Amino acid sequence: MDEQSATDQLNKNGTDVAPVPSRDHDADNRRPWSLAFFLILIPGFFLADLLHPAILNRRLFDVVNNASSHHYDMLDTIDILFAIVLSVAIVTVCVLTLLRKRKLLLRLTVLTYCFAIPIGLTEAFFQLFSIPKLYPPGMVRVVEPKPDVAPGISGPSRMTINHFGLRGPEPHGEPRKILCIGGSTTICTYLDDSETWPAVLMSYLNADSHHTPTCVENAGKNGLDLLHHIEFLKRCKISHEFSDCIVLCGVNDLEHSVRMPRNDRVALAPSHVFDVGGPDYPLTPHFKQAFLYKMFKSAVKRIIEKPEVESDDSEGEFYTERRKERQQATKDYPLPPLAEHCAFYKQCLVSLKNLCDEQGLHLILMTQPVLWRDDLPPELDRLLWSRPIGHTGQALSVESLAEGMKAFNDTLREFCHEANVELVDLAAALPKDNSVFYDDEHFNEDGARQVARLIADHFHAHNAP
Repeated sequence: MDEQSATDQLNKNGTDVAPVPSRDHDADNRRPWSLAFFLILIPGFFLADLLHPAILNRRLFDVVNNASSHHYDMLDTIDILFAIVLSVAIVTVCVLTLLRKRKLLLRLTVLTYCFAIPIGLTEAFFQLFSIPKLYPPGMVRVVEPKPDVAPGISGPSRMTINHFGLRGPEPHGEPRKILCIGGSTTICTYLDDSETWPAVLMSYLNADSHHTPTCVENAGKNGLDLLHHIEFLKRCKISHEFSDCIVLCGVNDLEHSVRMPRNDRVALAPSHVFDVGGPDYPLTPHFKQAFLYKMFKSAVKRIIEKPEVESDDSEGEFYTERRKERQQATKDYPLPPLAEHCAFYKQCLVSLKNLCDEQGLHLILMTQPVLWRDDLPPELDRLLWSRPIGHTGQALSVESLAEGMKAFNDTLREFCHEANVELVDLAAALPKDNSVFYDDEHFNEDGARQVARLIADHFHAHNAP
């Protein structure tokens, strides 16, 4: 006998019978945890992504802060507020689930995924087909450091990034293209586009009527060492555009060797090179490194500020603070044994040469010139900002810094001799004074011209076409 027949029979007998609930009614009364799961999935992902660097990589934060000239916070105020919003969203979904608000949860789930799926597919497309770039193409940065902060630099300086993601002119079919790779002493942030040594080198070479028309591109970036330069050449996808590769390296290799364990340097190197399209940085949430997030952030910035212009510490307050920090520190941090560090540096030089050979690049290496010397007078010593090591309150003395830099430069000279690689010995040729530098190692306007002249003379001496 089916349910309806049984009910009719009981009603005929005069007995009230409660209706038997249908399966649909049972489903409506169950708490819709399956919907809740899919709805919580997205805010849960963002919350986990936001918190995982602080939870899983706390040691790396300390390592990076010890090595970097900037301090990185695990979570800033906006991160904390976003984490609170995400947590509230998750709690709200749980409350709606307990209240059996199935229809509302269904609408919210459909609405959420209608936005999430197209956004996710668009981001995946960008990730799959993007070409890594050192800087965002079209970026412009303007700085005007105070004269007492950067002696030898005058007026505002404009830094312009071309479609390659490099600092330099757009190529116009020049037969010869030179790629200059290095750290901050190559990018020359405080110098104008026309005043950096790669730009001046291009003007010197093209002024010679016997020299092939040449385009020189600047692939320098603050804080990069030889490990980063190798990663750049591996991933940049544009090396085939160039015939020559000039590399200025050494000072960041010395600094990072003293401040950071080698394994951490190797692990972090791939993610520290490219602003666009490179591997994700482990200390930053993944969603903050997404193309769409960066595009949105850039659009907001253009609305708030002048279009396409960045101004980062435009007056050089960074140097003022770092110089104070060095002056307050004791200069007695012991220089560690350098033999192992120099051996690793030489291994990296071998890898760099092999990579250039594979890509058909003519490699020219340059020693790292610095202001450091044993008899540095007080007025020049005040320009130094090489900061204390970690949280010790101790900094390397100028004598130790000079000794360390000499060891790395000697290693590079030895490698060039053994591997038959062309060398421009800037460290031996340039004076260690403020006619070249405005701080420990960065070139002022005259210094950049002197560097460019030495390189141009090298090209002429080697009968470069």
